[in-house]
Amino acid sequence: MQPAAGAGPAGRVGRAILVAVIAMTGLDAEAGSMRLVPLEFSAIPGWSEDSHADALAAFRRGCAKIARSAAGRGGALGPVCARALELATATATASGHRAARAFFEAHFTPHLVISPAGDHGLMTGYYEPDIAAARHPSGAHQVPILGPPPNLVAVAPDTVRAANGDSLTHALSRDGELVAAPPRAEIAAGALEGEARPIAWLADPVDAFFLHVQGSGRLVYDDGTSERITYAGKNGHPYTSIGKLLAERGIMAREDVTMDRVRAWLGVDAERGAALMNENRSYIFFRRLAAADSGLGPIGQLEVALTAGRSLAVDLAYHQANMPVWIETTLPALPGSPQRRFRRLMIAQDTGSALRGPVRGDVFFGSGEAAGAIAGRMRADGRMIALVPRCREC
Repeated sequence: MQPAAGAGPAGRVGRAILVAVIAMTGLDAEAGSMRLVPLEFSAIPGWSEDSHADALAAFRRGCAKIARSAAGRGGALGPVCARALELATATATASGHRAARAFFEAHFTPHLVISPAGDHGLMTGYYEPDIAAARHPSGAHQVPILGPPPNLVAVAPDTVRAANGDSLTHALSRDGELVAAPPRAEIAAGALEGEARPIAWLADPVDAFFLHVQGSGRLVYDDGTSERITYAGKNGHPYTSIGKLLAERGIMAREDVTMDRVRAWLGVDAERGAALMNENRSYIFFRRLAAADSGLGPIGQLEVALTAGRSLAVDLAYHQANMPVWIETTLPALPGSPQRRFRRLMIAQDTGSALRGPVRGDVFFGSGEAAGAIAGRMRADGRMIALVPRCREC
């Protein structure tokens, strides 16, 4: 099924909804560059062994946010979300996992996600870093983390920022007109001084760059206090993967491009590293978060606290927010731990500019150093199976 003539980013969002609606009929669905092929739950390796109560808890948190939203319906997920919120909380016990599994099997049909390249795609990981920071510039802490300028205007929804390609997603309102915001290099040089105010200061520009990539973090101050900050907008310029640039230039083999290796390369030569980072013209602005449940992660695209090992970032042009998605991939080898299989039910609760295409996932691994050790090395082939609400939920 082809998009209407002239369809742009909004057209891709429309196709995402169309895919869900067609898939509810139980037939093979095709829309644009995405196909969904229905499966049986019994055909999903590892399905019966998963801890489904953990996935249901994450799903219910997203459903609670949907219920509080202005629309309060959640599109195709609305009816099934209402049923999820009526359930008693499923405990992390054998019986609780069985009850949660029964809920997903009763209300969803699994569909293998297929792109033009096939049913396999790239799976990566992200986390919430702990970063030493200062509230004011002092000593080594001279790299500002900026809040959004008050005249920043979103010209495309954040949910489709990956779909915009080279189009600007944000602009600055000046004298009644929208003008392009400066790119990363100019902002780093002070182009928005007096407009975008610092909310904290870091010592390492590489830490600041990867905070932008992760989209959230915990700042740890000298007095032992900490606070969470999260994405609050961007300058609107398209995201460029500096890892991809390193591979294209023959500096790294494509299979070796991980967060850890890129960080190490940037740290060898500060001037060379700064030049490469500035080739990513995108720049992220942040806001402070109020104190939240310390057992949960940062706030994702759904404005819901992310769940380590259960929240997934996807291209929301193809997947509806809070849609359950089964992931099959491989975790990286760590010191003392070999590569191991990763098969579990995730919830699509976040997105990012680097996530493009229907079979592309970014697993949220949690907060702190241990989560960063996995996320920093995560780059593996994988499959995605979307759980689409059954037609009786329409």
